Amino acid sequence: MSRPAQISDLPIIEVPSEPVLSPAGGRVVYTLRREDLESDRSLTRLWTVALDGDPTPRPLTNGPDDSGAVFSPDGTRIAFLRDGVPWMLRLDGGEPEPVARETSFPHGASALAWSPDGTRLAVAADAEPDARPTRCPTDHGPEQASAPIEVRLLGDLRDGIGYVPRLRQQLFCVSMSTGAVWRIAGSEFGIGSFAWSPDSSEIAYTASPPGAEELDMRSAVHCVPVSADDDATASEQARVLAFETGHAVTVSYSPDGGALVVLGYPGEPRGHACIYVVDRDTGEVTRIAPELDRNAEPGDEDAGGVPVLLSSGEVLFSVSDAGRAQLYVASASGSPARVVPATTGIRTVSGFSCAGHGVVAVVAAAQSFGEVTYIDMRTPDSSVELTNHGASHSHVDLLSPQRRVFEISDGHRIDAWVIRDPSIRGEGPLLLDVHGGPQYAWNGIAHPSYLYHQELAARGWTVLLLNPRGSDGYGEACWTAVNGAWGEADLNDFLEPLDELVAEGIADPDRLVLSGYSYGGFMSCNLPGRDPRFAAAIAGGPISDLISVAGTASNAFVTSRYELELFPWRPEDRKRLWELSPLSRAERVRTPTLLLQGAADTACPIGQSQQWLQALQEQGVPSEMVVYPGAGHAFIFEGRPSHRIDYARRIVEWAERWAGPVEMVDAG
Repeated sequence: MSRPAQISDLPIIEVPSEPVLSPAGGRVVYTLRREDLESDRSLTRLWTVALDGDPTPRPLTNGPDDSGAVFSPDGTRIAFLRDGVPWMLRLDGGEPEPVARETSFPHGASALAWSPDGTRLAVAADAEPDARPTRCPTDHGPEQASAPIEVRLLGDLRDGIGYVPRLRQQLFCVSMSTGAVWRIAGSEFGIGSFAWSPDSSEIAYTASPPGAEELDMRSAVHCVPVSADDDATASEQARVLAFETGHAVTVSYSPDGGALVVLGYPGEPRGHACIYVVDRDTGEVTRIAPELDRNAEPGDEDAGGVPVLLSSGEVLFSVSDAGRAQLYVASASGSPARVVPATTGIRTVSGFSCAGHGVVAVVAAAQSFGEVTYIDMRTPDSSVELTNHGASHSHVDLLSPQRRVFEISDGHRIDAWVIRDPSIRGEGPLLLDVHGGPQYAWNGIAHPSYLYHQELAARGWTVLLLNPRGSDGYGEACWTAVNGAWGEADLNDFLEPLDELVAEGIADPDRLVLSGYSYGGFMSCNLPGRDPRFAAAIAGGPISDLISVAGTASNAFVTSRYELELFPWRPEDRKRLWELSPLSRAERVRTPTLLLQGAADTACPIGQSQQWLQALQEQGVPSEMVVYPGAGHAFIFEGRPSHRIDYARRIVEWAERWAGPVEMVDAG
């Protein structure tokens, strides 16, 4: 017998990611994640499924921290990361074994790439910018922990750690025959994406160009020759190929090595990221699909993937459309981009891999947290699901969000999703949940971090998810519409849809509850100071003071320059920042407020919650604060399962405490 979804269902949900297709196209390896309450951590291990032969997915490794698999060129082995250390597994049998000494990467590796000739493995790992593997520092003991730390503005604050020594991601090489490790390339500010040339003679990578200052925000495409053995001078031979004054995010080679495809920005990282093809010899840059007014997705945060040049000469890439990552193909000849039909509709793509005509990706939908899916690019209208991990929760019913469009009084149209039990009649309590970013978007797709939406809807609530100005997937004008006007330019995008649902008899005007995380937390503090209608508010990881956060948040410079476009050290900007800050209107707030805060959040530091809590409590406004020890900014997505479940339950409990409970549907 099936039952409504509940917050407690988090541990039974299995979510695949990082699919990689074997060079011959006959097998897929992917990472499978589930949450384990006993160990209070996420467990990841590698699984495989065949495209020909036995179609039953099966586990390859036991975990508990295996991920990031890459195939050897002959398809007989995979390299992968186990707890930050490179390992190798033969697919014809045997046990995994380390690729290099465990002490080679004491601060953990993060990405791997196998050379096309099969002899070497490129490894991205944290290290001091000038470190060699033999000199890489070990874990910092008590003596080192008390030593002074040279602090840079960007990158020295780590969620859950605080200030750390000057570590940056550097690029190393491992010999697959001897296990020898040597440094290929590095940068004062770290390297980003990297890829082997098809002939294995060089690696392209993204990093700040020589002479760049920390706050330049430049990231160029470099090429560096890679020898067959330890060559300490190789990194000195790196040359800048393109984007010296721009910001390249990802890089990959064409199958013939004559070109590279880059996702990035020709100048500063403002607005949308776009797709470019770079001539390997001349560095000439050509933009692909300039007519496509959508943000290209590099594969971060479970959306999109690294763009690639196919053997057909076309580029396969992903963009955000109404918050859903969809695949497109386009050529460098100037022809318009074409969507891959199998990825359209209420579906989103996270991670993709190609071999020949085949593409594998994880595709999620309204009723699916994601399955590994195969698309033949010769027949792109259809796809085949290779996995069925949804069977782990097949007895759980998910309510599908229903799309709505609200027209705001100034003519702007707002996309929205409403989650409501169709059997419910008449008005009732409503939760308005505000997404983060602000350049994020609700998309109607099932997500394990938002099970509280399902539980509230099963209890008779209506959940309203709005994509206001500033949301991703609606064009660059929408993306930048709240720059310098947080909580102001988008104010009516929240309030007018509420008015409409009240007028329709769906929402009880006395039982409106507001919640949100990050930018949504900012709005959960901002809206009650501008409108008294909310019966309760829940602010997760909020910002309450745009002046003080500018000197304390790890991403403050990026926010100040590219989103707010305001700096607190400028007198004229300081006045504007205070006007936009929720704290400037705290005396008007009478809304009972719950603050949910990661103790180690460096993006929206704990002091922001503390300031808001104190302002409310000094005025006698019912308010509480819950702090999650060791939790960083992304803890509601990737933190301890106990924290994630507690976070969701507290939203439900606070909402029902102040807006009144609705009788729970029998869970069976």
